[in-house]
Amino acid sequence: MKKVFTMILSGIMVFSITIGNVMASNENPAIQYTENTINNPYLELNEIIPVINEKSIELKGTTNPLYWEFKNFDNAIAIMKSYNQDKIDLSELTIHNCEKYAEEFEKLYTIDEVAQDKQLKILSQFFTVCRNHIMNKEILSLYNQKDYQFDELVILLPYTSPVIEKVINSNATLRMAPRSISARDRRIMQQNRYARVYGDKPNTKKYKYYQGDNRGDCTNFVSQILVAGGIKTNNTWKPYTRTWINAHAFVLYWYMKTGAKNGYSNFASISKTLKAGDIIGADWGGDGHYDHCAYVVADGPKTSAGYYDVTIAQHTPNYVAKASQKGWKDLKKGLYVRLRI
Repeated sequence: MKKVFTMILSGIMVFSITIGNVMASNENPAIQYTENTINNPYLELNEIIPVINEKSIELKGTTNPLYWEFKNFDNAIAIMKSYNQDKIDLSELTIHNCEKYAEEFEKLYTIDEVAQDKQLKILSQFFTVCRNHIMNKEILSLYNQKDYQFDELVILLPYTSPVIEKVINSNATLRMAPRSISARDRRIMQQNRYARVYGDKPNTKKYKYYQGDNRGDCTNFVSQILVAGGIKTNNTWKPYTRTWINAHAFVLYWYMKTGAKNGYSNFASISKTLKAGDIIGADWGGDGHYDHCAYVVADGPKTSAGYYDVTIAQHTPNYVAKASQKGWKDLKKGLYVRLRI
């Protein structure tokens, strides 16, 4: 039986951006279009709707592919509306309201439910690619500005972008100065105290709480934890900038700051490296975009299933709990990065 929800069509933002080869002053960019269907992360969806990766931008001498998109967005909408599925009513779906549908879909179905059902997986991938279109338009719009800010642009790109690795390797000024172990231990104690107090109940007296927002509150909460430990904000990372509230931007920002190069294909492999104070960045679909952030309160023993039962504090959903008590232990796909700030 299809789950039906009421669409509020008024106030939906219509994205309409003209793509052109406008030159930026701090690079000599050119948008490239080269079709690529290798390593497609949306295999189930691609069975019914073609998904391609053909757009890229030039930055600092590197070619950086953008996110995967539909070959034809209008056709994709039409195909999905006629797709024989019984999970959600798509009769009013359009290019302009697909983000609203995506938000409602995420309220109706959990990550575990999606992983176990092919129809749900196809729908989830469809809404992700819809968002990819929006993200690519934002990237290209910024890229085509005459005086775009490089730091503002790079945090929007897929984490697999060659320019990100180049920045880490070549720009030592982005790295954070090392701290003494004792100072870090004291900071982690303060962070843990905040994480445990506000893991279940948000600190709404001091911060905004993104309840029911499609972005969720996970990254906003992790940012608060870092501040509680004494990490100083700046013009790029402060309430409520993109790097403060958006998981992908947050992970890339701190990834480049710390020079972290720890990528893992499942939770079991990353769990053995985790210690108190670490932050997990999770890309559920392995499509180059981080979806979630969580904070590690304590490490844990190795379980018979092979993962380490660490204690995690997070929002969306809100809890402080062992990995064994939540869905982390079942994560066998995607990509996970450890940030040690």
